[in-house]
Amino acid sequence: FKALSVLTLGLFGARCGWLQHEGGHNSLTGKIWVDKRIQRAFIGFGLGSCGSMWNSMHEKHHTTPQKINYDMDLDTVPLVAFFDTAIEKNRARSHSKWWMRFQAYTFLPVTSGLFVMLFWLFYLHPRKVLREKSWEQGLWMLS
Repeated sequence: FKALSVLTLGLFGARCGWLQHEGGHNSLTGKIWVDKRIQRAFIGFGLGSCGSMWNSMHEKHHTTPQKINYDMDLDTVPLVAFFDTAIEKNRARSHSKWWMRFQAYTFLPVTSGLFVMLFWLFYLHPRKVLREKSWEQGLWMLS
C-alpha cells in the first residue's frame, strides 16, 4: 500500500502542477479570471504554494530563459552552480567549495528535494501572500 500511496501522491502532484501551470499561462478556459482561480486552487491545495509567486518567477524565466544574470532559475549560488562561471559571477555570495564539488550527488535529494522546496513552501510563497494580502490564496495553501 505504501508504494501505491506514493505513486498516487506523485500523480496528484504532477496533475496539480500541470493544471496550475496552464492556468498561470491563461490557457485553460479562454477566460483569464477563471484560469487564475483554477491556478490558485490547484497550486494552493495541491502543492501548498502561491499562484502569484509562481507567476512572478515563471514570467521572469520565460522572458529570458537560460540567460545568465537574467533567468532567476539559474541564480542559485550558493546552493547550486548551474553553469561553469556561476561562482565567478557571484563572488559577493559566500559558498562552500566542498558543497559545490559534491553538488552532482546532493542536488536531487538535498538541494532540490529539501532546501528549495522548504524555502519555497515556508518562506517565499507565504511571504508573497502576506505582502499582497491574498487571503484566498493563503486559505488554499493552508487547506
